[in-house]
Amino acid sequence: MLWQHYLLYNSNRTADSELLIDELKGSVGQCQVHHSSSNYISLIFFSLSYPTAEGFTATVTAVIGCRSFRVAEGRLVPQQNTYATGSTVSIECNEGFRLNGVNSRSCSQSGDWVGEIPRCTETRLLPDTCSTSSVNGYQRLRNNKKVVCDEGWTVFQRRFNGSVDFNRTWQGYKDGFGNMEGEFWLGLDIINRMTSGHNCMLKIKMTGFDAATAYAQYSSFAIDDESDNYRLHVCGFSGTAGDSLYYHNGMQFATKDRDNDRHVGVNCALYYGGGWWYYACFQSKLNAEWGRGGQYRNMLWRHWKGLNEAIKESTMMFKCE
Repeated sequence: MLWQHYLLYNSNRTADSELLIDELKGSVGQCQVHHSSSNYISLIFFSLSYPTAEGFTATVTAVIGCRSFRVAEGRLVPQQNTYATGSTVSIECNEGFRLNGVNSRSCSQSGDWVGEIPRCTETRLLPDTCSTSSVNGYQRLRNNKKVVCDEGWTVFQRRFNGSVDFNRTWQGYKDGFGNMEGEFWLGLDIINRMTSGHNCMLKIKMTGFDAATAYAQYSSFAIDDESDNYRLHVCGFSGTAGDSLYYHNGMQFATKDRDNDRHVGVNCALYYGGGWWYYACFQSKLNAEWGRGGQYRNMLWRHWKGLNEAIKESTMMFKCE
């Protein structure tokens, strides 16, 4: 009588394997166990000697499967560390790349992948910055940063409906928050890194609750790093909204939990809301509470709408050479 025993072996289950081996020895006489490894995970095979008249010896090889493999600028679907023999994996390329070759590979019964590893080739050169991108909206840059572009400008603040709370702590303004498909703040750290060492401009587009629009543009824009509390440097105004930001030039960023303004005895960010480069206290504040609910509490730009009429929408963005 021929007994066939298939033992699937995982290198992390040595103890379990030994128990099975003992059972085999007790039932069929001699059992010799071998371990091997190759481009598949690992395998175990064993020889069973049966005390028959013919002196029959049977060798059975059992393979776990195939190791995962890497596709540059792509990924495997499903994503696993190992794949069982007989299974098939699909290959998908990252944004901006397309597949060169077949879109799947199969794991053979011997533990080898069938076919060559496909390659993902670049279909278009991803831009370094928004200034070299033709995309308006969500854009992945070559350094893998994800930003929103607006006619060559990199958007770092956008508000239009009050869906995101901008009355955040220092950490929130440092790291960024919100949704790039809606309202968001990109993050002071990222703004500093993307503008540091470059000649950058600032543009601010605004819309009132009366649907009127205006803009302010500055030929020079920079913020220092966190060691100087992201101090603002801005000058060279042009536009239709009037200059309500130069008053804040040279000021450190302030939040409700980090009082960096020049007003003695008052935390401007805590009292008027939102993180901003408050002085003592403001002529503009586009990160304050959204809406028209309270005097001095809402988004304001003094030289356009005054201090009693709120701004409905704002977009702040930079462009660097």
